Amino acid sequence: LLEYRMDRVSVHRAYGTERRAIVRPAAINQVVLNLVDNALKANANNIWICVAERDDRIVVDVSDDGPGVPADVAAKIFDPFFTTREPGLGKGLGLHLSRQILLEHGGSLWHEARLAGGATFGFDVPVEG
Repeated sequence: LLEYRMDRVSVHRAYGTERRAIVRPAAINQVVLNLVDNALKANANNIWICVAERDDRIVVDVSDDGPGVPADVAAKIFDPFFTTREPGLGKGLGLHLSRQILLEHGGSLWHEARLAGGATFGFDVPVEG
């Protein structure tokens, strides 16, 4: 769905777990799609996707080298209908709905500033069994 916008973007992958989570794949795909779409809208040149296992959780980090999330905006980014985009270019629901999807799966979604610049959005879900 996003491939046509990724011709100048490098995607770096690090998958470090063999364990599985019990999730609805289409719902988790929507979360990852929203996070990657946001990175592209931020004009990232690089996107890093890291999957790891921590304390019986599968943790996924989607990081980019875009401009990052300004501190005065960070507290509001998960609020429904909050957007920094021009009118008509965003509904402000992507991060809110992504968080709701993850809560339904027993998980969570968070934001961190990326140390080298940009943003990291991480989420986790419980491992299977």
